[in-house]
Amino acid sequence: MTNAENFTLYDAEVFIGGPPSATICGKTKGEVLRNDLLNMKSIELRGCVATAKVTGFKMTVVQTNKEGSDKVIILSTEEDTLTEKMKGLIKGTPIGSTIYFEEINVVDANGKKYDIEPVVVTIG
Repeated sequence: MTNAENFTLYDAEVFIGGPPSATICGKTKGEVLRNDLLNMKSIELRGCVATAKVTGFKMTVVQTNKEGSDKVIILSTEEDTLTEKMKGLIKGTPIGSTIYFEEINVVDANGKKYDIEPVVVTIG
């Protein structure tokens, strides 16, 4: 038996139809564990366009140092997965740092391109 009386809509993300949207480790925002990021297979798409696929994205990492200043690092790929360089950057990025997955390029089997909202996560 589940503990349904303690479950709210805030406990889960709900995706209902529509054009493609992206998720990172099943989330559109919030905290993601470093190991989950490193082990993710690809940027996932939700929505009603079965043939949509990611053909590239930009990853921006904002690292805050002990002095409180930010260092911004931007890497890009023409794939739907993290490159080895991206994984290396994530490995060396402190917990609490913010990662932006932006300019997510998505195209369907007919060549139609979709504008995808960025996904912003924090390393937990």
